[in-house]
Amino acid sequence: MKPTISVSIFALSLLSVFAGIAQTSRPAVSTKPAYTIIDLGTLGGPYSAGFGINNAGWVTGSSSLKGGKVAHAFVYDGMKMRDIGTLCGGDSNGVSINDRGQVAGFSDTSSDQVHHAFFYDGKKMKDLGTLGGKSSGGASINNKGQITGTADTADNHISHAFFYNGNQMKDLGTLGGETSSGHGINDAGQITGYSETSEPSTLHAFLYDGKTMKDLGTLGGKISMGFGINAKGQVSGFTFSSATRVSHTFLYDGRKMIGLGTFGGDFSGQTSINLSGQVVGEANRKNGSFVSYLYTNGRMIDLNTLLPAGTKWRLHTAASINDKGWITGVGTINGHNHAYILRPTAVR
Repeated sequence: MKPTISVSIFALSLLSVFAGIAQTSRPAVSTKPAYTIIDLGTLGGPYSAGFGINNAGWVTGSSSLKGGKVAHAFVYDGMKMRDIGTLCGGDSNGVSINDRGQVAGFSDTSSDQVHHAFFYDGKKMKDLGTLGGKSSGGASINNKGQITGTADTADNHISHAFFYNGNQMKDLGTLGGETSSGHGINDAGQITGYSETSEPSTLHAFLYDGKTMKDLGTLGGKISMGFGINAKGQVSGFTFSSATRVSHTFLYDGRKMIGLGTFGGDFSGQTSINLSGQVVGEANRKNGSFVSYLYTNGRMIDLNTLLPAGTKWRLHTAASINDKGWITGVGTINGHNHAYILRPTAVR
């Protein structure tokens, strides 16, 4: 089977937050807000999005520049948003940031025809190259500066998950199919993502332990995808059920995959997980509108209901959660999509 998912999934899944988000009536908000919200602003353009947050509360993501035609990766250090540039191309996206302020992501190259994974060390952006093909994308970085993501192989119709050890990119292979994609890495070097299996039209979440790629299975369907991994090796992602054709966020606890449910729609997923096992992501309702959610203490909560009363924010995506429970993502404020930080103020 020729792959339908390649390194372009980074551009599709991340940049989609900037366009066409359905607007619906605002849910009731808590009279005792559990979070304060911080607007991270932009780099001069109309929109921004937060994709990764570290334990110091620093955020990386992407923001449009003045004029709105170009978007660059940024680092927000708790005070201001800083443009970290590109690999000599037009656009760049910061996807993950570690506790040292180092960033992994992807950027257009000088030709603007392909994007490459990058490592940003706090001063400059390094091109990580590919696995022999044209394009690559960085998805997650740990505190050792090790990175996972997806890169085209010498046959540009095929892309594989990779592990970057600080010097070179290693091909992680697949679960028996042609393609794979890396999305989360912890400090032990464990990696999660998803791969085609030997069965046609099948993608399964995997857990890579440094030597082998373990198939995490599904909740009955043919597709599952791993996105987040914490220091305990717990994995979050989403999977389809064969019975309902509905995708559910899952938590893999080291032994089995547990479905976390939905908000009544047919999708929940795109997840991040912290040390406490809290999971964030996005899900839709029956009317098709998307909301940010937090899974904690056995229940899934619409984050919009935990904002201060009278807020003008509408949160659409929760992209990353740190070990303190701080969350970043993208929401609409005054008609524009902006990156935000949610800081817990109370325990519910």
